[in-house]
Amino acid sequence: MSESFELAQRHAAEQERERNENADQMIRELSYYETMKRLIRIAQDPECRKGLEALLRTITNGSISVADMVPGAGDTASWVADACKFIACRTGIKLLDLTPDVAEWKAYASEAGEFVTFGMFPSHIVESTLQFKADLPRLRAARERVKKILDPKVIDVASVILNEDNNDVAIE
Repeated sequence: MSESFELAQRHAAEQERERNENADQMIRELSYYETMKRLIRIAQDPECRKGLEALLRTITNGSISVADMVPGAGDTASWVADACKFIACRTGIKLLDLTPDVAEWKAYASEAGEFVTFGMFPSHIVESTLQFKADLPRLRAARERVKKILDPKVIDVASVILNEDNNDVAIE
C-alpha cells in the first residue's frame, strides 16, 4: 500500500509540475503579446508621434547648434537649416522645417550675429532654444502618454480573451 501511495504522490507531483510549467508559458506568452500590443499602440498614437517628432527635432537642432560653434564649418549647417526653412515656408513641405514654431523672420534675424562676429557666434542656438521651448510641452505630453500606455495596471482584457488585434478597449 505504501508503494501505491508513493506512486500516486509522484504522479500528482508530476501533474502539478506540468500545470505550473504550462501556466508559466501562458504568462510569458501573454506578457510578450501585451508588450507588443502596447508598443504598436505607442507607434500609432498621434500624441506619441508628435513627441517623437519633437525629440528628433531637438536632437537635430542640438547637433546643428554644436556644429555651429565651429567657425566656418558650422555656419554651413546653420545656413542649410535656414535654407530648408525658406523652402518649407514657400512649398509647404513641413518635414524640411527644423524650427516650425519659430517665425521665419526670427530665424533669419538670428543669422545677423554671424555676420557681426565673422562666424564666431553660434546663431542656430537661438532658433534651437526657441523651438525647444515650443517642443517641451509636446515631449512631456508624449512621455506621460507612453507611461500611461505601458502602465502594467491597464490590461486590454477583451483582446486577451478574444485574441483580437483590432480591439482597443482598455480597462483600468
